[in-house]
Amino acid sequence: MKRDYYDHATKEKLTRKEEFIESLTHDSYIIQVRRLRKKHRNKLETLLSIFDQSNTSKESKHFLDVLESSFPDEFKVIIRRLHKASASKELCEDMEMEDEILEELATQERLIAYERAEKEKAEAEKRKAEEGKEKAEAEKSRLEKLLKQAGIEF
Repeated sequence: MKRDYYDHATKEKLTRKEEFIESLTHDSYIIQVRRLRKKHRNKLETLLSIFDQSNTSKESKHFLDVLESSFPDEFKVIIRRLHKASASKELCEDMEMEDEILEELATQERLIAYERAEKEKAEAEKRKAEEGKEKAEAEKSRLEKLLKQAGIEF
């Protein structure tokens, strides 16, 4: 499916295509928060800038340092709700547990990939050895045949 891409703020049609977007089966709004400009062009960009990952807190990658005073009043209720959530000890513990689980899964994934690569390498070496053995046997048969044709007993 061919898709047209538009800048939401300017309605300008964009010409560059993205493999990910082209592979979607439905029309979508794709927001690249990291690409938001510092000067926001509309309310949507202002709202989304609250979640800009470049504002990650120095204490924890799970939290953003968002200055409520940098946003219009209509967004302050959202920022306050996010601050409340971040103050929850239970939420913080859950995020730490999720980090540990994700790290363990990543470790397992790396281990599986390593083991798979080692297995493929061993199989390739085994095939190569078998091919070498087959070639040696074929050469031996060829030489025996030549010797027999020459009348030489062995």
